[in-house]
Amino acid sequence: MRAALDGAGIEDSDFIARQLIKSKLDVSDITIALNTNTHISEKCQDELREFIQRTVRGEPLNRILEESRFWGLRFKVTSDVLDPRNDTETIVDLALKRLLGKSPGHILDMGTGTGCIIISLLTEWSVCQGVASDISPEALKIARHNAELNGVADRMSFVRSDWGNDVKGKFDLIVSNPPYISESEMTNLPESVKNYDPILALQAGIDGLDAYKKIIFDIKRLLQPEGIALLEIGSTQGEDVMRLVEDSGLFCHGVHPDMAGNPRVVEISFGEK
Repeated sequence: MRAALDGAGIEDSDFIARQLIKSKLDVSDITIALNTNTHISEKCQDELREFIQRTVRGEPLNRILEESRFWGLRFKVTSDVLDPRNDTETIVDLALKRLLGKSPGHILDMGTGTGCIIISLLTEWSVCQGVASDISPEALKIARHNAELNGVADRMSFVRSDWGNDVKGKFDLIVSNPPYISESEMTNLPESVKNYDPILALQAGIDGLDAYKKIIFDIKRLLQPEGIALLEIGSTQGEDVMRLVEDSGLFCHGVHPDMAGNPRVVEISFGEK
């Protein structure tokens, strides 16, 4: 498997080969190392060859494994949802810092996808309740599965909704990683992104701001007076999203960077009381 990947110019061939074998055979690294002469059935060999072919064609490893890691947790991923990125963990980290020592009563995650943001937060706050909304029923099925996988399904509800349209109630914390890629940027995305992540989760109109306009409008109705909202943005969108927030009458606390120092999360509230 390493030789096939090396021959195709694939980097990290040893890591990829091991991950594919571990997933297919349900074994550990130690098992692989100590049992090099273990026979693998012809059927399993054929399936591993197909995994290699998919890798060579450019399919990301997480897509082949149908699993991703986020905030140290496991999440199922399919073609119906965005594969979680490490940058998005900035929302979780910032929420925990802003509400240090204080668990919010209710969280809303608009456009939840895999559910990675809200599920990660619920694992940190054991008495908190969450609502996950998404326009895609397939995405909501994946989010529900991931909530069960990570032991928080009993504290979550799932609403099919175009952003906040069909969501009821008020929330202490609202989070979202909406689509923010512009039409012009779509053409320059890596093949591993635009060929495998759902377009619905990537592109948001000509300028990439369509989702923010709707979400910010919904925040005014759904956010508790003392609550905060945290929205992920593209690295060049800080000023535009801050302007949309201020034009709506809400207060923008600024743009927070991710681990690489890139602008990543806009923090919103009703302002100082």
